[in-house]
Formats: sequence, C-alpha cells, structure tokens
Amino acid sequence: MCSTYPVERADLAKNITLAIDEDLLDKARVLAAMRRTTVNAMVRDFLQRAVDAEVGQDAITRELLQLSRASTANLGDVSTATARLREEGSA
Repeated sequence: MCSTYPVERADLAKNITLAIDEDLLDKARVLAAMRRTTVNAMVRDFLQRAVDAEVGQDAITRELLQLSRASTANLGDVSTATARLREEGSA
C-alpha cells in the first residue's frame, strides 16, 4: 500500500510516497492516535532524529580529528608498541 503524507509546514511542504505494509500502517495509525499525533508527524520526527544523530556524529568526528591534528602529544614509536602488544597477545 502506498500512502502520501504532506509536510504540515506549508512554506516547506514536500509530499513523499511511502510503500508500507498495510498491517504496519494500521498499527502506526493506532499508535499515532494513542499518542495524539499523526503518522506523518511520527515519520517526520523519526527522520529528523536520524538526521540529527548523523550530523552530531559528523561534528564529533570532525572535532576529534581537529584535536588529534592539533595535539603535540608524543605517543612514542607506535610500531614498537604495536609489536609489543602482538607479542603479549600471543604469549
């Protein structure tokens, strides 16, 4: 079953069509009614959270890379430390 849900904000309204199992859609409608919202709002909120989480991860990764590049820490000879760890693991 295909259902089209318009975005409620008229200034940014875009319609999308979702192919979704009819039983799942019925359950989503019941859940939306229990939450006093709409399936449209639930899908929009889910997508917003997914995008926000990804953007947040990207920002954290960028910040960690900047910190590592700016770091003046001396980690020593990494290849020697790696070899030592391998030796300890095989012992």
